Amino acid sequence: MAKFPMIYPNGGYEECFTPFEIFKTLGVTFDIDVAAPAVPIPWIPAKRSFTQNDDGLNQPWSGLIWMNPPYSKPLPWVTRFIAHANGIALLPTSTGRWMDLLWAADTSWVLSPPIRFIKSDQTPFKGLFPNRVWFVAMGEVGTSAIVRLGKVR
Repeated sequence: MAKFPMIYPNGGYEECFTPFEIFKTLGVTFDIDVAAPAVPIPWIPAKRSFTQNDDGLNQPWSGLIWMNPPYSKPLPWVTRFIAHANGIALLPTSTGRWMDLLWAADTSWVLSPPIRFIKSDQTPFKGLFPNRVWFVAMGEVGTSAIVRLGKVR
């Protein structure tokens, strides 16, 4: 699923993805990427993935999940993430219900400097995402992994 579309004046858009270094630093394998892009991204360490065609929001979730939902409508994903309570989510700081998520989370982290998202071919995306993003972790494995993000540069 599109992590966020970068809209261009000509009406086109481009999907942007979490860089490989983030996953390398987290150092975990997820059981499911619940909002995966349509084209498989090889550096996302997940045993299974649900794309937009799979309707990951309405699939059964189990184990440790990675969630980088569509930023156009993150609210139902946030609600589901809170209920599942085991994984790591990457969300814009402007996400609705952020206070509920903050209280439910075991830990959260806003990276500074902000993430530079990349294209599917791993080249840097030149556009800037207008909001900061934050990682939210629930569960022991996710919480331990997110602490390692302090080493991301």
